[in-house]
Amino acid sequence: LERWHPIVIAVTGSTGKTSTKEAIASVLASSFATFRSWQNYNDLLGLPLSLGRLEERHEYAVLELSCDHPGEISDLCRITRPHIGVLTNISPAQLRYFRTVERLAGELGTLLTSLPQDGMAIVNGDDELIRTLTTQCVAPITTFSPSAVQDVHVAWAGVGARFIAPDCLVPPPNSPDAINRVPTESHLLGAHHVSTMLAAYAVGRHCGLKAEEIRHALANVYPLAGRLNPLAGVHGARLLDDTHNAAPAAVMAGLETLKALPAGRRIAILGDMFRLGHFEEDAHRMIGRKAASCVDY
Repeated sequence: LERWHPIVIAVTGSTGKTSTKEAIASVLASSFATFRSWQNYNDLLGLPLSLGRLEERHEYAVLELSCDHPGEISDLCRITRPHIGVLTNISPAQLRYFRTVERLAGELGTLLTSLPQDGMAIVNGDDELIRTLTTQCVAPITTFSPSAVQDVHVAWAGVGARFIAPDCLVPPPNSPDAINRVPTESHLLGAHHVSTMLAAYAVGRHCGLKAEEIRHALANVYPLAGRLNPLAGVHGARLLDDTHNAAPAAVMAGLETLKALPAGRRIAILGDMFRLGHFEEDAHRMIGRKAASCVDY
């Protein structure tokens, strides 16, 4: 990174990090030489290994940052020196190590305080915990709001929506990009991926891409293995492979997606959610109640 000086974009949050990183990288790769950290190599061991693939030609480096102990995001920011920071959401995860969501929020918020004054923070404005963190950020802040999105439709082919571009990203009225509502779709499954698309759209516009270029790139974003990835079953059945990991918010989103997709019968096969500390039992009960309202078995 010090030798070749790509513009570093760091993505963190409780859930959605990898999908958001991939969507941002796909958007930028449509116009720039773009490096993306490999799979979910996102900690103090994995990220340096992933950076071994960085090349001199790369103009942007889109990196995923994760943590399972206090101080890790700060250490990762010292290594990567991000210019743009994206914070997806904050919800219960890794509470075995952080004990409270507020402490986890403080750790993830280190990304925002690590950005330079001439950088950019792009954050989920619907998240109350994230809003409390932005006061410490010296970089300009762009927010995206999944709750403001309209016409969200979820199908086996992917998710689509129409949204009003954030004010600071709306082009001049007479420019070719002057679109009041931006229709966007991707092959990602689930209404929660509206947030993924909004974050990628915001980064793309900040980096100078046109709305049409971003829409075209997002239309070619597909689910990753183990992350609500649709697979063909036997006798006309379809499987949703969401086996990569299980945080409460991600499981809830998966169940809501299963409920929204057209199907004769819906069956959920759920495993344990780990590393939740004192919240573990309550989280499993919450998921059980959610499953009862979303699936048949």
